[in-house]
Amino acid sequence: MSAPLLLALDQGTQSARAMLFDAHGELVARYQQHIEPYVVDQPGHAEQDANYFWEQLGQACQGLWLEHAELRSRVVAVSLTTQRAS
Repeated sequence: MSAPLLLALDQGTQSARAMLFDAHGELVARYQQHIEPYVVDQPGHAEQDANYFWEQLGQACQGLWLEHAELRSRVVAVSLTTQRAS
């Protein structure tokens, strides 16, 4: 059996990233999906549609699998991180 991998999803303010790490914390593969800036309706306010973030994380995963299809079956866990109070 191949070594297990952790899929780490990171939704930031400028991009969504899907990354694979091994059991030692070493980065094995990554894909970055750049996102559009926040929609701002009022001065001092910033807001982004939650569905947009969801779609961009999905695109990041699809990009990772297109580039590294052989690693997909090795994923045994998933983690998610986002920017600040999201």
